[in-house]
Amino acid sequence: MKNKYLRENGYVMVWLPKNHRFWFMATAAKCPWGGYVREHRLVMAEHLNRPLSPNETIHHIDGDRANNDIANLELRLGNHGQGARYKCAQCGCTKLEPF
Repeated sequence: MKNKYLRENGYVMVWLPKNHRFWFMATAAKCPWGGYVREHRLVMAEHLNRPLSPNETIHHIDGDRANNDIANLELRLGNHGQGARYKCAQCGCTKLEPF
């Protein structure tokens, strides 16, 4: 079984074993040995050091769904087109880091 593959829609999928801390985010989380998760969601979850909720989406800034560098990813709520971006209440910055 491959650990990673590129879907026809351009998203990179990553295999997570059941003992991975973000395994329950995988598409086949009911599978007893693991499942696949979209790489951009995993990268953001690891960056924030927490799982993503189902209503949190990740926007690829440059439009390339295979470019999952954290600098190219933006955390949003809801759909991409109309989704709200997280921003700092004080300065308005959209570059968020875990604290």
